[in-house]
Amino acid sequence: MFGLFKKKETYKFYHDEYVVWIILRKSTDLKLHDWKIWERCFQILNNLINNQPEKMTIRTSQSVPKTSTWLPFGRMIWNKKNNLKWTSKYKEGDNKVENIEFFDTEFWCPSWTICERENIAPDIFMKIDAMEKGLLNDLFDESLLIASKIKNDSVNQAIIEEIAEQIDAQYIIKGNRQWGRSVLENSWTDSLMDFSIYDLLNRENTIEFEIKDDNEIFGSWEVVKRYKK
Repeated sequence: MFGLFKKKETYKFYHDEYVVWIILRKSTDLKLHDWKIWERCFQILNNLINNQPEKMTIRTSQSVPKTSTWLPFGRMIWNKKNNLKWTSKYKEGDNKVENIEFFDTEFWCPSWTICERENIAPDIFMKIDAMEKGLLNDLFDESLLIASKIKNDSVNQAIIEEIAEQIDAQYIIKGNRQWGRSVLENSWTDSLMDFSIYDLLNRENTIEFEIKDDNEIFGSWEVVKRYKK
C-alpha cells in the first residue's frame, strides 16, 4: 500500500484534497477494458489530458487465467496508440491470450514514477476496476474513477456525464477527500489508488447502490445521478 509505514514528513501530500468522480457500469458483451468501449472515453478525455503540464502514464494489471503470469505492456504514455495497446494487445493476433484475467488499469498524471520519486500525489488519477464477482453484481460490475486535485478544475460534471452516457452507466458518484489519511504516528493508509467502491457501499441495501453513513466513510460522498434502465 502506497505510503504505509512511511514517515509523515515524507508523505505530506496525503493531505492533498481531491474531487473524485466514480462511474459505475453494468457491462453487456464488452467491458471498459475493450477498445470499442474505452475509445469513447479516450475521445472525451484526450484533449483534457493532453493539456496537462505533465504527461500521463498508464499501468495495467492483466494476467493469463489461473496462473501468476502477468502480461507485459512496457512503459505507456497517454496517447491513442498506447490506449489501443492496453485494451487490445493480448486479445487478437499472434499475442492472443484466451480469457484474459483483467484486474485494473491506472492512469497517473504526472507518472507514478515521478510521484514516487518526488513524493507528490498526482494532479489527475484515474482507475478502471473489474468487479465481476462483487456485491450488487446485477447492477454494476466495473467502475471508472476519475480524481483531480481541488486546484485542477479541468475535470467537471459535464465531462463525467458525457462519459457516463457514452458507456451506459448506472450511477455517478461524487466525493471530496484527501489522497490518504494517517492511522498511526508514522504511517498512512487509505490511499486513493487503493480505493474500492465497496468502501462506500451500504451492504444492508441489496436492491440498489446506497452510500454508508458519513461517520463510516472517509471523505464526503453523494450519488449525483442514477440512470434508470
